[in-house]
Amino acid sequence: MTSSEIQPLSASRQLRFHQLLVAARQTVLGDALSGALAVIDQDTLKTQLGDYVPKDVQKILAVARIRDEYVFQAPVVLETKPTLLGYYRLLLGVPQKSFYGTATGRGQFKRMEERGILGARQKGLLPRLCATMGEALAELVRQMSPGINPRDVSDLALLTIGSQFQGGNNVAKGRQAIEALLLSVREIVKSNITGEEKNRITVQNSAGRVVTLSFGADPDLRIQEELEPGKIHNKVAVEVKGGDRPE
Repeated sequence: MTSSEIQPLSASRQLRFHQLLVAARQTVLGDALSGALAVIDQDTLKTQLGDYVPKDVQKILAVARIRDEYVFQAPVVLETKPTLLGYYRLLLGVPQKSFYGTATGRGQFKRMEERGILGARQKGLLPRLCATMGEALAELVRQMSPGINPRDVSDLALLTIGSQFQGGNNVAKGRQAIEALLLSVREIVKSNITGEEKNRITVQNSAGRVVTLSFGADPDLRIQEELEPGKIHNKVAVEVKGGDRPE
């Protein structure tokens, strides 16, 4: 492999990823946790952690010189800084889409991580959430071989958030590609447009029938023809793949 075959990140993407990392340090990484712990009543924290950290796991963490709260969350931590729910999710290596999926029942907590908002209902459910996640985190500690060490705690979070950044970048590229497609298609059919909404264009074809072009996801572009009132025929489905322009 020659150096010409290696495609580095563009300068704009490098800058964007760095900005995301700086922001994450203040919300879902170790710096954010350290800041929250500095203002939390330590007696309350110790009492609450006793409910979520099994005795055998406490010993493992003590031998590794890792404070329990750097692996296990307590309600008081999440109340102080709700975005830290993301810190413990990252330790588990679970993507946002899976963690907050509808089937999990955790979707109501998503705004804690993303917007730092903790409502009264979510606050009342924190003990149950901490218990559920605590079970998974305990198994993570027990199964790590060789045993867990302080570097693992920081590296696991970075490993997961790196994939999250890349996924977000791919979503942004896909969104831009769909917007470009909409503009291109609109230019092609503009003389036949009979109606237009945010992500939908209606045109009349040469046969005098109504054709709807819908832009969204799965598929990115759907073209449907109305053969007669109430009878729709799916004509075309288009999937768009976005990419970076060479710099």
